[in-house]
Amino acid sequence: MNNDYYSRRNYYRRRHEQKAKWPKILGVIAVVCIAAGIWWNWDYFDKTASKADEDISQTVEVNTSTQDEKNSGGVEKHEKKQEAQPAGDFGEQDYRIVIHKLSHQLELYKKGEASPYRVYSCATAKNNGDKTRSGDNTTPTSWGGVVDSIKGVLPHTDSAKIPFVVEEIYYAGDWTHDFGDGKGEIAGAYGQWFISLNTGWDGIGIHGTHDPSSIGTNASEGCIRLENHDINELKEIISKNNGGVGVNVVILED
Repeated sequence: MNNDYYSRRNYYRRRHEQKAKWPKILGVIAVVCIAAGIWWNWDYFDKTASKADEDISQTVEVNTSTQDEKNSGGVEKHEKKQEAQPAGDFGEQDYRIVIHKLSHQLELYKKGEASPYRVYSCATAKNNGDKTRSGDNTTPTSWGGVVDSIKGVLPHTDSAKIPFVVEEIYYAGDWTHDFGDGKGEIAGAYGQWFISLNTGWDGIGIHGTHDPSSIGTNASEGCIRLENHDINELKEIISKNNGGVGVNVVILED
């Protein structure tokens, strides 16, 4: 009887202790789950917040870049308008030059006057048409293939749209030139003055001549020739402002 009693008591004690363990185990599991949930949610919200901040930063950066591009584009266009002037403009100069190749006339216009201020007979290149390469004996009417000194000018733009400009005036009284006709170096080939033009081509200018009989004809290698007294007068007139540098020059085929 006693043994049976103690056996049953031990049995119920062990059973009670086993049952008592489960709430502790479940409690531990619950604490671990809660802690893991808190950690996961914190990491998620932290990443979400970081991502949102990054998106906002990128949006601001894109908007700023776009605005900067718009602003720089506006400035660029404004600069081009200032530097690349239409053919009818005088810019900061008081005169501009228009040359007609086929009629062999050079017209000098004065600001504020509709009619030419001076008209000179001239010689142009041996060959008609626009210049396409160096040494083709043509007088250019459009800009050359490589243009870097006049901002806003594209290669082969007609001077009627964007004019050539006087870039320098040189004393040429002691210059000589070999025309390849067997006569060798010719003194006074350019007269007293060489008005160098920025056309996108090298060596194009307006100058005097040792051969006045060539005026009114196709005779040069690409330049525009005037009689010596005419080049002297033209130089004196346009040099009154900035030494003539910046005077617009339009060369037309007609």
